[in-house]
Amino acid sequence: MAYLGVDKDELLASHFLPYRDSYTARDDLDEGRCIFYEDGCSIYEVRPVQCRAYPFWRYILKDRRHWKEHAKQCPGMNRGRYYSPEEISEIAASSTV
Repeated sequence: MAYLGVDKDELLASHFLPYRDSYTARDDLDEGRCIFYEDGCSIYEVRPVQCRAYPFWRYILKDRRHWKEHAKQCPGMNRGRYYSPEEISEIAASSTV
């Protein structure tokens, strides 16, 4: 892909895993960290829907403990603009996580 300066097929083969009828970023680094995360997201401007929906992933929203754990590591959580329950539901529905 143009953003990273590599061929699409090469990028898919090296950085993604097939998921349903699409792909998901590999997460087989230490602690399940995304392969594109190194002191911040290296593809933030072109991140996939799954990442755009974070932290409104269903499993994080279901359990207050999960929310608190993620908030410890994500500087944007519990800060910034307010999202209504309707907006959160719409964002969460777009995520597969």
